[in-house]
Amino acid sequence: MKMKELKNQRLMMIARMMPRCKKFADIGTDHAWLPIYAVSSGISESAIAADIKKGPIAVAQKNISEYGMQGMIETRLGSGLSVLAAEDITDGNCEAAVIAGMGGLLICDILDADKDISHNLPVLILEPNTSEYELREYLYRNSYEILDEQACRDGRHVYAAIKCRFNGGLEHQGKINIEKKLEFFTGKVMPERKSDTDKLYFEKLRNKAIKVLSGMEQSENNSEENIQRMEIYRALLKRTEELLK
Repeated sequence: MKMKELKNQRLMMIARMMPRCKKFADIGTDHAWLPIYAVSSGISESAIAADIKKGPIAVAQKNISEYGMQGMIETRLGSGLSVLAAEDITDGNCEAAVIAGMGGLLICDILDADKDISHNLPVLILEPNTSEYELREYLYRNSYEILDEQACRDGRHVYAAIKCRFNGGLEHQGKINIEKKLEFFTGKVMPERKSDTDKLYFEKLRNKAIKVLSGMEQSENNSEENIQRMEIYRALLKRTEELLK
């Protein structure tokens, strides 16, 4: 049985970013909707649906069975990328991994915990629900190359996803100045493209900058750290207003 489309716009955004491949791994799969859609629509020939909790794995197995995909989607119980063995990567079968629907700091930890896997996957698609800045900074400091970024609105929330791969030749990518810090907020690809969906993300960042600056201006904290933070958010407000024109 084919799944026509994903009702969740966040997952549809991720599906559209995926490369056509033999196999991909969905880390933190929850109900396995992304693997079911990707396999049934021909994006991937097969998939690994992984989660750290038994409950989501049980639901995933039920959904996989209902769509008749037991032979194409395998479930694995475990933490992060540790569910993948070296042979999953070296035999060329697993060509991508999706790590989505969790905090950006947790995604950083997942990438860092299994570098032998994260460094050798041809494509990673990361979708943080929080801490996008910290995730982009981690990718920059740890020699990941950003290939694409997309944004979407799902309900009341605006999400951004990052397609990337490890590129050791980037060698930590240099000094972090204020321009680079702004890029950690806005992304690298979206400011060049400025599509309607990109502008949804810039609007979210502008509103965040206004809120943060309002709170800081009312604060009596005059520490150097706070002054520098205010400078960054003022620059972010100016940059997002320019991007929204």
